[in-house]
Amino acid sequence: MANEVLSDLKVLEFGNGISASYCSKALADLGAEVIKIEPPDGDATRLSGPFPNGQQDSEKSGLFLSLNVNKKSVAIDLASADGKSIFLQLVGQSDVLIENNTPRELEDLGLTYEVISRENPHLVMTSITPFGQSGPYRDYLGTDLIAFYMGGYASQLTGPVDNPKIETPLWARGNMAEFLSGTAAATATMMAVFSQIRGGGGRHVDVSMQEVVAHMLVGPLPGLAYGNEPVSRTRKPGTGRTTINGIFPCLDGYMAMSPREEAQWSRLIELMGNPEWAGEERFSNRAKRGANWDELEQLLIDWTKQQTKQGVFRAAQAARIPCFPVNTPRDVFAMEQFEHRNFFTEVEHPKAGKLVYPTVSYRFSDRKPNDVRPAPLLGQHNDEIFERLKTINPKRDPISSEVRDRLPLQGVRVTDLSWIIAGPSCTRHLAAMGAEVIKVETRKRPDPGRETALFQHLGQSKLSCNLDLSTSTGLDMVKKLIATSDVVVDNFATGVMERLGLGYDVLKELKPDIIMLTSSGLGRTGPDKDLVAYGTLVQTYTGWSNMNIDSKGLPIMGGAWSDPMTGLLQALVIVASLEHKSKTGEGQYIDVSMAEAVTSMMPEALMQWQMNNKDLESIGNKHYRHAPHGIYPCAGDDQWLAIAITNDLQWQSLVTVIGDVSLTNDRGYADASSRKDREPEIDLLIEKWTRELSPYDAMERLQNAGVPSGVFLNPRGLADDPHLKERRFLSPVIYKDGVERMMPVLPWRFVSGPEPRLESAPLMGEHNSYIFEEILGISSEEVSKLIETQVIY
Repeated sequence: MANEVLSDLKVLEFGNGISASYCSKALADLGAEVIKIEPPDGDATRLSGPFPNGQQDSEKSGLFLSLNVNKKSVAIDLASADGKSIFLQLVGQSDVLIENNTPRELEDLGLTYEVISRENPHLVMTSITPFGQSGPYRDYLGTDLIAFYMGGYASQLTGPVDNPKIETPLWARGNMAEFLSGTAAATATMMAVFSQIRGGGGRHVDVSMQEVVAHMLVGPLPGLAYGNEPVSRTRKPGTGRTTINGIFPCLDGYMAMSPREEAQWSRLIELMGNPEWAGEERFSNRAKRGANWDELEQLLIDWTKQQTKQGVFRAAQAARIPCFPVNTPRDVFAMEQFEHRNFFTEVEHPKAGKLVYPTVSYRFSDRKPNDVRPAPLLGQHNDEIFERLKTINPKRDPISSEVRDRLPLQGVRVTDLSWIIAGPSCTRHLAAMGAEVIKVETRKRPDPGRETALFQHLGQSKLSCNLDLSTSTGLDMVKKLIATSDVVVDNFATGVMERLGLGYDVLKELKPDIIMLTSSGLGRTGPDKDLVAYGTLVQTYTGWSNMNIDSKGLPIMGGAWSDPMTGLLQALVIVASLEHKSKTGEGQYIDVSMAEAVTSMMPEALMQWQMNNKDLESIGNKHYRHAPHGIYPCAGDDQWLAIAITNDLQWQSLVTVIGDVSLTNDRGYADASSRKDREPEIDLLIEKWTRELSPYDAMERLQNAGVPSGVFLNPRGLADDPHLKERRFLSPVIYKDGVERMMPVLPWRFVSGPEPRLESAPLMGEHNSYIFEEILGISSEEVSKLIETQVIY
């Protein structure tokens, strides 16, 4: 199925860099034909490393090779009349256009959505930009660094530190904002395509990188609406922790563990040999352990430093304790779990030779992952594609205004058996796009986030019924509900659905075309399928934490990054499967691995190891090639400005704004290589200027001069940001207590299209009557009896 899902979809990619490439790669992985439009000198990532032996070669860039498997390359000059004519002909033959140019660049080329849609009214055009297609920052320049800081995640990456003036906020290594934005754009594109195939015609999809990153703050940002102010970056002695969750040194590296439950803690103490200190009152329960974290951490370190990371990992997991090593790329390539699932595959490229690439992070029932084709040479497919332009454009059905005016997933029903973050993130996206999402829950074991702002955010626009699935009647009722559904989503531990009698084989008998998506830390197959995993621990297992080192030289766990990211991927694959089902009537079982999803976003680290036998160096806020590139202190407490110079013109503009004569007259700063050599000097001169200004004042001056820059925002800063206010990224929702709260919307929007559904999260069992009486046809008298017997509970 992986080769067939989107086999009829024709995608045009027109951009530069990572976000558009990763978006179209996600569609190519699902079988779409992707034609990559490159300028005559090639995509910018062709000149980005890593390279074999560090020698730059446009056909051997590890980043380009990874981003562009399964694509075709056409090289044309869009500044010429002939080039523009060819481009518009390709638009006429395509279903989707993915682009990440600035709005002004498209205006200068005469290729705005208005122009393109006249050529093909059925085209879905997805635009990925730093700040979106509207608002005061619409024309501001941005990079991965800028999006990461202005999206607020830098405020969460390290957690509180001892001295914020010295321990600056950090940028996540590996262009994570770009990869994440590509994933969100692919998901949004599939939503629009699903409307398109139903007769809704084309749409302009607006994806803001700032909003994509901000939407990852699934706890802190909604928490503002409930009076939870952002945690200070200054660590206060004695404040402790709410969760035992950390990275610890070992004999041969680092390991991470998170024994959150009392039973897990008891098993850890037993594994450690029941040390005497464990019986002390100060460690007697979770709250006291958290309050005395400083002392407890050192006691745990005393033990872990005597263990190997693999040894303690395997021993802890054997005792059902959440624990993983902090892996390196070398470890990742040696994983039996990935080998069993055929996650990596060897591909031979005509110039770069044989290298190993990730396949996909999901498995479809009874089908193998795609065969991976190597990235194209520059302009490799010009002749093939130009010959195709001689054919007549495909005939398309008329556009239905009724379909166009409604949300894409209207009429789709989802039975939601997921909980906590990854699964509920996925189903929130589906609900916001119009699906009827029914959350099945029970008072016996409610969602751990049920009483928090997290649930109020991820539960938006869903319905709720409560059933005790441990009873035969409750199980029969949920089966009947599933029989009326299009999709089932779960993220329980491996084997739980099968033990309940809700495995795919059973559900397929109930409804042959059911789409069942199940997600877990490491996937539902393989030798490690049963390991206890949380999202933060998965980040250590995949090597993500190994790329991100704090000011003390320690790996960073990094907060809840992988969970909401995987939720985006799940939504993408579900809607692609719905599209496939609409054409074939075929249902599907989809097995999503969070570890594989995270690893797929780390091509630079994987290629650096293969090409040069080195780890990808952690460089903080710096860039391996560009300078200046970093964050600079501004007037006020913990106020910072990110600046990312990527070309000489931007450097000259920066120098003009700062007005420092020493920078203006010294030709030793004229090119990127020279600036990189003298970066510490440059940083001091910039810092002298920024310290006198507020971050917003400095950003405005620099952006007005064409210098990529952005304010370091925390969740409160996001809520107060004038650009996000104008774009209504936080929108009012009236909750069940009658209070109107400002809550995040989706990280994409349809320009001149229907607004996403944004409604209060449900009370538990709020929709029992509708679900049991109207959908299942049970009488109100019988429902009352089921409540009395606690089947409905």
